[in-house]
Amino acid sequence: MDALEVQNATKRYGNTYALKGISIGIDRGSFLSVVGPSGSGKTTLLRLLDLLEKPTEGRIVIDGVDTSEITETKRLDLRRQMGMVFQHNVMLNRTVYENVAYPLRVRRAKDGLTKKVSDSLERVGLSGYESRKAIRLSGGEIQRVALAQALVYKPKILLLDEPTANLDPRNASVIENIVLQANREDRVTTVMSTHNPLQAQHSASKVLILRLGTVAEFDDASTVFNKPSTFLSSFMETGNTYPGISKPTASGFALIDLGNGIQIQGVTEQAGNVMASVDPQNITVTPSKVTTSGTNSLKGTIIAIIDHGGQVQLELNCGQKFIAKLTKSSFKELNMGIEAQAYVNFKASDVMTSRLRSSSQN
Repeated sequence: MDALEVQNATKRYGNTYALKGISIGIDRGSFLSVVGPSGSGKTTLLRLLDLLEKPTEGRIVIDGVDTSEITETKRLDLRRQMGMVFQHNVMLNRTVYENVAYPLRVRRAKDGLTKKVSDSLERVGLSGYESRKAIRLSGGEIQRVALAQALVYKPKILLLDEPTANLDPRNASVIENIVLQANREDRVTTVMSTHNPLQAQHSASKVLILRLGTVAEFDDASTVFNKPSTFLSSFMETGNTYPGISKPTASGFALIDLGNGIQIQGVTEQAGNVMASVDPQNITVTPSKVTTSGTNSLKGTIIAIIDHGGQVQLELNCGQKFIAKLTKSSFKELNMGIEAQAYVNFKASDVMTSRLRSSSQN
């Protein structure tokens, strides 16, 4: 029996379909990544699974229980067996301890409360933060507190809606590792949405790719990524995604060899075969080389200029093709056309990396 099952689920807001005819099963203890661009229906699916919303048509089944036919009391009982971490999490204006203890208090779990909070904070690397005000923490620390909240009562199912979308690579890696540990050591059934295919490739045993609210692909991660579809390939390409070999250095940066004589700096401790990506929004284009420490600056030739209305997309051949998205004012100031020589620039901290997952790992 699946831990979670979605049976022909459709979610409609007025005449607009957010999801249409979704049918998937999620095994107990597995890790499903839900991948897709903005507007593909990822958040809506997570909200249906968390029972925050009901499908317009179809069913959500949890541990064999058809949630379309249950009382509100039973619905609340099922929700209390699940943990949910959002992209933006709101903290109570209290201490970190009180924020993490809150889910236990709601469940009236008083026994060993202090130890449970302490253990959960240790798990997310925030031991000693108990007395700090939660709302004064950094974005990465707040996400870790939210994760501690979700794990403190040992949920059967963990749902995460793009939990690393607004974090720098180092904090994103910390969150990923905590989630992976919970999934692999505690066998917590995990569903995490992401717009970053690299994240899914690194962590998931199964992958669901959504396209305009419908299932584009649903299969084992190794199958999806070893032979990517045309849609997935085009989606990955827009994120400047490259296989490479990473070599961490004593300086705290890693040199990542992308082939064709191209080496870039990243902020990662991962070594060996990796996938590296850079968001096109984080790339600037300049007529001369940028020499700031921690910044990659690669010389290339402009090979395409595409007007997207509010933005202009530039494609440059730097030995590897890089895509940059500029505002129209930035493009106008650049004053360059096809075949012009220019530099693509991006910070080492903007390079996302993920270990390549072998086909034997599930």
